[in-house]
Amino acid sequence: MRNSTFFYPMFLQLLVFLIIAKYTLQVHGIDTVNTDDIQLNGFDISKSISVTNLTAESQTTNSINVGWIPPESTEFIAYRVEWSSLDLYGKPTFVGSSLLGNSTIQYNITSLTPGCIYLVSVELSFANSTYSQPTVDSFPTIPATVSNYFVNLGPQTTTLYLTWTDPIGCVDYFMVYYTCLGSETKEQMFALGPGWGNIPAIPGCNHTVDMYTVSHDLYSAVQQANITARPSEPEIELVSTSTSINITLISGEPNTNPVWPTIGYVDYYEVNIKQENTSDFNTMIADALPCHVGNVRPNTNYTAFVTAFVYGDGTNLNSSSPLSNTMTQSGEPAGNFETVNLNINTKSSMHTFDFFLEANVFNDKNGPIYEMLVFVSKPSRISPGSVGPNLTYLYSCEYFEGNVDWEECVAIAADGYGNLLPASARKRRSFDNPIGNPAVSFVIGDETVTQTQDARTQFVNSKLLPDTAYIVAVGARTQDSGFVVTNWSQPIRTQVDVGLVVGLSIMGVVIAVLLIVGGVFFYQKTKTRKKT
Repeated sequence: MRNSTFFYPMFLQLLVFLIIAKYTLQVHGIDTVNTDDIQLNGFDISKSISVTNLTAESQTTNSINVGWIPPESTEFIAYRVEWSSLDLYGKPTFVGSSLLGNSTIQYNITSLTPGCIYLVSVELSFANSTYSQPTVDSFPTIPATVSNYFVNLGPQTTTLYLTWTDPIGCVDYFMVYYTCLGSETKEQMFALGPGWGNIPAIPGCNHTVDMYTVSHDLYSAVQQANITARPSEPEIELVSTSTSINITLISGEPNTNPVWPTIGYVDYYEVNIKQENTSDFNTMIADALPCHVGNVRPNTNYTAFVTAFVYGDGTNLNSSSPLSNTMTQSGEPAGNFETVNLNINTKSSMHTFDFFLEANVFNDKNGPIYEMLVFVSKPSRISPGSVGPNLTYLYSCEYFEGNVDWEECVAIAADGYGNLLPASARKRRSFDNPIGNPAVSFVIGDETVTQTQDARTQFVNSKLLPDTAYIVAVGARTQDSGFVVTNWSQPIRTQVDVGLVVGLSIMGVVIAVLLIVGGVFFYQKTKTRKKT
């Protein structure tokens, strides 16, 4: 009973629908049609055909070129293309439409917004002002590139700082790809809004940083920047001896990202070092560390720092280490040196003699030679077993002859190059001599007056006695150590006083003449007495 009740109303509805359909066809001038003709020409012909394979042939930042495959039927007279923008929730907003001829199979939609997605529909238009079912699909435009794109050095050597201005249009996010000297390309994503971001960097390396705008899986044109990161701040260790300092690189800045090296790249180092109580650093260039610094003084405090450099674009980038300090070791006391050839080419006179000190008798084992002293003595004054000067007292030779208990005296004071230090001269600044002493000649007994480097003690190079044997030794010291001395030379005798010899000879002759004359006189007187 329920089924019968439901069937009758449905039947009546269908009957009314057929009557209306027949009336409509008669109004349009169609007298005789069958049921199939009613469905095709009256209603469903516009719905049974449509375009297929609607695609985006190409896209730019402000256009979408769409194409399609036309239907086999030629009963339509035109295409109608409509496009609408879609918001984040997929709600369409009508933007525009265009009516095209039935032979057209593509259309370039222009004046669109970069990076946004559009809903595109293509319909067939018929002569009776009806339209087919639309073929619909959505297509995005290519996003616009960022502007004012810069890559700068970050606050740390392991960071690069990016800034940019967001582009117009729709943006999902930004993608950055970066590499260093052909290393593996890395990527990092940035959200829309802040306009800045950081990426890791290899210190001292030249980076290529590419930035893209991404929207609906489409990438904008690239914005590229190249920049060299600052080198790592070196951390150094100083290892010293009495004559040198070794500067060793421990590491760069702490490594926060295990993928990147700690040190990075360095083109060269600038090593700066100075000793205590001086204001200026001495600078040297090193291609790599460790670096050996010689020519230092023993038992002295030194301060050093190292600056790492890389060649940047138009300027050299650098990072400096903190100051490091070290105390050089005390120089080991050196024994007496044998003075080979000390007496060669010696030229003596009655009151002076020259002697020759060959090169490199003294080396820089205890530091650069700062001062030399020339000692004089006599073989008779030397204590048994003594091979060199006694450094307990430094007596001037001015009073040597009158003090028989002095074993030796100092005749000459000279600098590390053998230059005399006149007593009237100002105190000379010390110098660094990385090699031994030069070959030098000294004159003993020329009555010059010299003084020590500190100007505290003067030495008179007094005349020597003629026809007297003397022995000579030389002492040298660094600024911060005691003297190292040679052994005593072989005896050197001054020449005889010729004037004294001549005088004595004349006196002898006079005495002899007097004796002869006296003898003759005495003989004659004695002879006379005998006759008497």
